[in-house]
Amino acid sequence: YNHSPKFGIGGGTSYSIQEYQSGSTGPRPYQDFSTLPIYIRAFYIYSEKLDFYTNYSFKKSISKNGSQPNLIDSDSHTFSVGASGNYSSKLSGDASVGYTLIDFDQVGNPSQDNLTLSLELLYKYNSKTSSSFGISRNFSPSAQGFSTFATTVNTAVNHRFTETLTGSISLSASQVDYTYPFDPNNPDLLIGESHSMNTYGFGLSLAKSLSRYFSALTSYNYSLIDRTSNSYDRHVLQAQITGRF
Repeated sequence: YNHSPKFGIGGGTSYSIQEYQSGSTGPRPYQDFSTLPIYIRAFYIYSEKLDFYTNYSFKKSISKNGSQPNLIDSDSHTFSVGASGNYSSKLSGDASVGYTLIDFDQVGNPSQDNLTLSLELLYKYNSKTSSSFGISRNFSPSAQGFSTFATTVNTAVNHRFTETLTGSISLSASQVDYTYPFDPNNPDLLIGESHSMNTYGFGLSLAKSLSRYFSALTSYNYSLIDRTSNSYDRHVLQAQITGRF
C-alpha cells in the first residue's frame, strides 16, 4: 500500500509443510513439520530506481512429533534494513542486514541469536558481459531436529558469445553450523555427529537458443563437501532441451 508518493507499507504470509517417509534415518529420525512465516515491510522510495526498506518477520515452526527432543518447534523473529534497486548505471541489486532471535519451545534449549545478511549484486560491464555476487547468513530448522546457521558466498561471470549462445562460470562456498537439541535420555547422542559442514563449489554452463521455440542447456557442477565426520566429492553433469509453444 502506497501511503504517499514516497512511502509505503506491505506484508505477506505463506505456509509450507514437509512430510517424510519412514526408513533408516539413524539416531535422529526425520520429522514432519510445518512453517508459517508472516512479514511486514515499510519502504521509502528514494528515487525511481532505488528503495530503502525495513522488515520484520515472524516465523512459527511446528513438528508433528512434538514430544521428541528437537529444535524445530520454535518462534523466530527477524528485524532487517536494506536497499533495493539500481545503485549506479552498472550496479544493481538488493542488500540488507538484520538480527534474528529464535526461541525454542522445549525446555533445556536456550534461545539462539545472530546477525543475518542478504546481499545480491549484479554488475554489467557491457552489453555482453556481467557478473553477480551474493552473500547470505540465515537460520533454518532441520527435519532431523537440529538447528542450522548457514553462511553462503557465491559469484558468477556471464557472457553472451553470440546472439544465441551464452555461458557462465561460477564459484561458491558455504559453512553450516549445527546446534543439537538437549536430550537428557541420550546424553551421548552427539558422539560421531557433525557439528559443521563446509561446501566449496565450481560450475560451468552453456545455453543456446536453437530456434524460436527450443533452447538447450548443458552444465557441469563440482562440489566438495567437508563435514566433521567425513567428506566427499559430488559431480553433476546436466544436459537438457526445453520447448515453449
